[in-house]
Amino acid sequence: RRQLHDLDQQLLALNASPGGAADLLAACLFIDRLDGAS
Repeated sequence: RRQLHDLDQQLLALNASPGGAADLLAACLFIDRLDGAS
């Protein structure tokens, strides 16, 4: 728990969001599927 809290604090200090990377990946995969469908 302590390590997770420390990681959270480090990401907040950098104004970084690990969820943002997942959102970007999902969007890229979605666009790739659209491109293959046509």
